[in-house]
Amino acid sequence: MKKILILLTAVILAAACSTDFELTSKYKEVMVVYGLLNQSEQDHYLRIHKGYQDKNESALKFAVNPDSIYYPDILDVTISEMKNGQTLRKWTLERIDGDTLNPPIVKDSGTFVRHPNILYHFRASLNPDFDYELKIVNTKSGKVVRSSTRLVGDFNVQFPNSRFAIPWTAPNQYRINWSNAKNSKIYDLNVQVHYSLADVSNPTQKVRQESFYWTVFRNKVFNTTEPLYVIPFENFLQAVKVNLNPDPSVVRYLDSLDFTFTVGTPDFADYINFSIARSGITQDQISTGFTNIDGGYGIFSARYDKTITGVRLNNQSLDSLACGSKTGDLQFAPSGPTAYPSWPFCD
Repeated sequence: MKKILILLTAVILAAACSTDFELTSKYKEVMVVYGLLNQSEQDHYLRIHKGYQDKNESALKFAVNPDSIYYPDILDVTISEMKNGQTLRKWTLERIDGDTLNPPIVKDSGTFVRHPNILYHFRASLNPDFDYELKIVNTKSGKVVRSSTRLVGDFNVQFPNSRFAIPWTAPNQYRINWSNAKNSKIYDLNVQVHYSLADVSNPTQKVRQESFYWTVFRNKVFNTTEPLYVIPFENFLQAVKVNLNPDPSVVRYLDSLDFTFTVGTPDFADYINFSIARSGITQDQISTGFTNIDGGYGIFSARYDKTITGVRLNNQSLDSLACGSKTGDLQFAPSGPTAYPSWPFCD
């Protein structure tokens, strides 16, 4: 939830805007809400803050003042778990400062105030078979804001699969495919690439592990029941090249890849797509082109993360990574001494 919350803040404050609601008529306060529930996590966070309409002042003046952005402790924020109109469970969210968490939830830098980072939190295991209703009451003004969402369902991933090594050799492509999740529309795919290092003077003794992240695709809509996506081997090599520098003092060993699918609801897809389409509008405005907040603006929806861990490359792919022209200077070890007598070197 932390990553997507930061992403949401960046999207709305730096990109998503509309001429329908300008932060610049006469001091009309509106409530702006951002939150995505995720049943793959236990801790859930919402951001709730003020927006203003004022024709005589710049929105940027409000943006740098925490008292003009955040509500004091006057909001009663609840989320109810619903089935067939019946309330099964109900949580009252706690007002917290994300800066004080360990690790902290760091708000993206930009025009708007970074500190404090006021959030509303609850901890629970959520069930994708149920609906979740948000209610926010301003106990001082009596204003009520509502929204609701369904969660994203679980789904099966056929490939990648940790039981099968990836046959990735140039110019081959790797096909990934999965079953579309229930209540889903928009997908991200990120890969964490794990590798070990050894000192070149003792090249078979691994001394530490490191990793980097590679974004395969982002905000991609799949409308088929069995989505398919093809990743060229060259894309993987380029990601390695961009994230690592040559270092003749080490030998690297490619260990495994973790594929994480992040899936969003149709509401979230519409919100993101509208935000991207309106990215040329100034930061002084808040998007009302899409909102599912009754009595306010923003988004209350859901996402889901599914990770396939421990996916390995086959020997030919390891050899191409280690000894090919594109990444051969990064000192990766090839598959083994059978093909390379000077293993872990390519000589």
